Amino acid sequence: MPVEQASVASVTGVSVGSTSGGPVLRKKLFDQNVSDWASRYRKHKQSLDQLTRDCELLRAEVCKHQVEVDERAQKTAELEDKFHGQTVIKFTDMKAAVEAAGQRKQQLALEVGEARKLKAQLSKECKLLKADYERKHSELARGAEMRDRLEQQLVMFTQQLNQVSGERQRLEKELELVQHNLRQHTELADEAHSEIERTCGGMKASVQHHMATSLRLQEPLEDTGY
Repeated sequence: MPVEQASVASVTGVSVGSTSGGPVLRKKLFDQNVSDWASRYRKHKQSLDQLTRDCELLRAEVCKHQVEVDERAQKTAELEDKFHGQTVIKFTDMKAAVEAAGQRKQQLALEVGEARKLKAQLSKECKLLKADYERKHSELARGAEMRDRLEQQLVMFTQQLNQVSGERQRLEKELELVQHNLRQHTELADEAHSEIERTCGGMKASVQHHMATSLRLQEPLEDTGY
């Protein structure tokens, strides 16, 4: 309001100073200035009323937001209490659990390393055992082949043995027959030998007797010739 009055006074002073007309012209200029001022006043008043309403709305919004801020502050305080009362404890527990898990992880890493070494050693032993198994399997296969050949030879030799046994029995029978014949021939030979010895003895005795007789006959003849 003082600003408007000062502007009206300045406009009125300029108009009065710059014109030298009569009262009608001055009144007309004054009315025009008052009208302009009233128009500007109404416009500014409307703006001021609008600003007042806006301020009221802003106050309402501020109150509303203040309530929300208070609620959020209360929730924040509750969350802080919960944080210090529960979350920190859980965090401490979780931190301890994480540290324990880290230690367990390191331990498991060591165990995994040992397990890998053991796996490598077992793989090496498995390869050696597999090679030994294959070698023994080959030897067993060769042994089976040898056994089959030996079984075949055994069957063949058994057949030959049976044949030889049969031949032996036949030869034993023939031998018994030959021995029987030999015994018979031996007995006959012994009898013939005894007979020959008796004959030879008889002939020898006969010759000796004949020679003795001849000698006795020759002795008188010799005596006569002397």
